[in-house]
Amino acid sequence: MPPNPLAEIRLAYSRAAALAAIAHGEQYQWANAALDQAGFTKRDDGSDSMPGPDVRPALPSRTTSPAYHDPSAVPRR
Repeated sequence: MPPNPLAEIRLAYSRAAALAAIAHGEQYQWANAALDQAGFTKRDDGSDSMPGPDVRPALPSRTTSPAYHDPSAVPRR
């Protein structure tokens, strides 16, 4: 890889923008074209973004009892 690539895409993930991409380099237009072809959309700040999957952590169910997860937690009769 040359020390200064002619076009480069930097990717980042944020909860607000999902997958964010920034094209840069002397021929950044090539990187922008690749992002367009991949389905990214241009944002007001000049970056591109693509919605990602919902990656919020799963919350435990309120109906789950400890006995369901730990057999030793079942009360003895």
